[in-house]
Amino acid sequence: MIIINDEYFKSVVSTNACTEAEIADCYFHFQPIYCLKTDKIKLYEALLRSDSFDNVEEAVAAIMAQGKEDLLTLHTLNAIKPYFNKAEQENINFSLNFEPTQIASAKFPALVKYFFNRFNIPKQNIILEITERSCELPMYQKMIENAKELIADGFHFAIDDFGTGMSNFELLSQLKIKLIKIDGCFSNSAFENQHSRGILEIAATFKEKFNCAVCIEGLETQDHIDFVKNLDFCFGQGYGLAMPGPLNFAVAS
Repeated sequence: MIIINDEYFKSVVSTNACTEAEIADCYFHFQPIYCLKTDKIKLYEALLRSDSFDNVEEAVAAIMAQGKEDLLTLHTLNAIKPYFNKAEQENINFSLNFEPTQIASAKFPALVKYFFNRFNIPKQNIILEITERSCELPMYQKMIENAKELIADGFHFAIDDFGTGMSNFELLSQLKIKLIKIDGCFSNSAFENQHSRGILEIAATFKEKFNCAVCIEGLETQDHIDFVKNLDFCFGQGYGLAMPGPLNFAVAS
């Protein structure tokens, strides 16, 4: 068992430790995910941004290529820490994105457990999203193993971009998932493509089939929003609901 102590943790999570260019230039914007029944914000997804690369995928690839997946994990976790320093903020919910390479790291379960315990962050307030990214079978198997360990310890996981790439039924069959996020390509093409519309109609039933919440991504227009509301999705996310940006409420210092 890997044990993370204060000395190691502080060495990688402190501001001074995040001096590598790829990490230092990475920051987070937050996009609300709405309950489609109440039109209220259910949680905020922390979305990585970088000023050094044309897109986030390039930034992540550069970090992973240097073997800094654990540093990125702690950088991601550290993004939500300020929002749990005040009692009145304890009901804020977040989702955090993690690459298969991060989750498959030997240190991932210990880092996550340490962080939540060290900063007294309620597990029920955070969902760990598995991003859609292909990986080799050994890494995939290690990712599943680590995710199962954290789920057994009370952590919640989501499958991001469901219906594309690695985010499929095989992953859903192996893990107890709290949230399925349906890829936005289906909502974007639902009005022009009958098959996309049919997929959304089936996906809306996942909440009963798999006993989890279902979020539809890519809601860019009011027509999209009205359409998925009629399909009885739990949650919705997209530019038509809210753009990503800094959180607009004060945080503790």
